[in-house]
Amino acid sequence: MHVLRPVGFALLIVVAFSILATDGSAQNYLLDQSNDRSVPSFHVRMYPDYVMGQSFAPEVDEIGFAAFWISRGNPGLPVELQVLVREITVRGPILGRSSREPVPNMSGGGPIQVTFTPPIRLVPRRNYVLELLVHGEGGVSLAVLGHDSYPRGSLIRGGEEALGDAWFREGLLDLAPVLETSWGELKSVYR
Repeated sequence: MHVLRPVGFALLIVVAFSILATDGSAQNYLLDQSNDRSVPSFHVRMYPDYVMGQSFAPEVDEIGFAAFWISRGNPGLPVELQVLVREITVRGPILGRSSREPVPNMSGGGPIQVTFTPPIRLVPRRNYVLELLVHGEGGVSLAVLGHDSYPRGSLIRGGEEALGDAWFREGLLDLAPVLETSWGELKSVYR
C-alpha cells in the first residue's frame, strides 16, 4: 500500500499520468517528486567516474522509475544511463539499481527514464539520493536548473552537494491496465 501523509497543513497530491512507451503501449505512472517546471538550458558534463545525482525526500513508500534530462556529447558513440538509489547521502548504502537505458541522439537532449524492477522500498520523507551512472564511450550532460528550485533536496556534483537542482522526476509505475475506450463506448455505459 502506498502511503500519502500530510505535509504541514497541505496534503501533497500524487499526480497520475500516462506515457506511450517506445513499443506503442501505454504505461501509467504516479509522479511523486519532480523538478521539471521548465526546459533546462544549463547542462553539466558527466563522466564515468564523476559522481552526479539529486537528493530527494519522497512522499510514497516505493520508487519504480526516475527520469533525468540528458543531452549527448558525442552522438556517434553509444552510451547508457543507469541510476542507483542510495539511502540518506551519496555515500550511503545502495538500495537498488535501475535498468540501463540507451541515451538517444536528441538535439538539446530530453528526459531519459529508467525503471526499478521490482520497485525499491522507501520510507516517506526520509532523504535519498538518485546517483547517475554513465556506461559507454559517448559523453552525456545532465540538465541543471541554476537555482535551488527543488526545496526537498540538492544537486550532487563531484560527490558533494552543489548549488542548483537537476531536472528530474521520480515515482511509481502503476500496474493497473490502461483502459483504451472510445468516447462513444463510454457514453453508452452512462446513458
